[in-house]
This record gives sequence, structure tokens and C-alpha cells, in this order.
Amino acid sequence: LFRSQAQSNDKPETSKSEEDKRIFYCEVCEVPCLTSVILQAHFRGTKHKKMEKALMRALSDEPRPIIQGIEDLAARRKKALKKLPQSLRLYINDPTREPLIGLQHVIENVLPDSTESFTCELCDFRSDLELLIEHLNSFEHRKAYIAKSYPFLLKVPPAENEDRIKFLRRMALDIEQDRKS
Repeated sequence: LFRSQAQSNDKPETSKSEEDKRIFYCEVCEVPCLTSVILQAHFRGTKHKKMEKALMRALSDEPRPIIQGIEDLAARRKKALKKLPQSLRLYINDPTREPLIGLQHVIENVLPDSTESFTCELCDFRSDLELLIEHLNSFEHRKAYIAKSYPFLLKVPPAENEDRIKFLRRMALDIEQDRKS
């Protein structure tokens, strides 16, 4: 992870409107997602489907609405926002996070107003912290890093019943664990 100081006339690469900063939220699993695409991927995931089945079983015994009002939804979203990391370093040290690879390609830019922006030189991606974390966990970033640093791994066939996303996540976890030892 590299850090650079920006000149006073530099402006952040991305400026987000309030609409872009919203958090997408799965009520069933109580999971915050940074984009609707990630939320849709979460809905297709095994953990969500298991939670949904468990909820349906519980609801069949005791009927009740999933969303119990706007106030409850607002409280859950506020809780989800607190779970977002305050810095990249805190996220890296979080034991519950997704596997991270390719951090050597990330540059942290500190702007004169003390705001931070990040650049992934591997993928030519510029963003703030939230979107960087989303990017580092994306299929595209993992595939680009593995293709550049471990191209032979892409020739290994995925395990039976394993999709491409799970395959690259498993490869990223193996690479991260290997680099720690």
C-alpha cells in the first residue's frame, strides 16, 4: 500500500452524490451491500438462501412481516453503516473480512483537505474507501491479479459445483494464506 500527497489544485477522481452513497441492505441476513449488483449477488448466494429457508420455516410457525416498519429499517441501516471500515488498515486487519489480494497495486492519495482516494494500478480503478473495498473483493480484480501473478492457477479447473466467483475467492484465500506463512 503506497501513500501519496496530492497537489492543492488536484480534485478527487470521483465525487459521489447522496444517492450514490446509499447502502443496499438484505433484511433477511441483516447484511449491508455497497451496490445493488453486490446485493443481487448476495441474494444468489448459499448463505442467503439458507437464511431465507430458515426464515420461511420460522414464519410458517409464527406469521409476521419481514419489515416491521420504516423506523426498524432505518435503525438497521444505521447499524450497517457502523460496520463499514473507517480505514483500509482497519479493514485489512479485520479477521472476518473477505480474502484480499493485490494490495501492492493500491495507492492511497491524501488530498489537501485530508480526504483520501485510492487507485488500483492493476485495474486502473480510482475511488474512495468503500468502493475500493468493493473493488478489491470483486471478481474482476481477483481475476486480473491472479492472471498477472499466478497465471497457472487459472488453468486449474474449479471443484465440482463451484462457480467462477467461488473459485476465485478460494484461490484468493489460498494466495493470502500462502503469503502470510
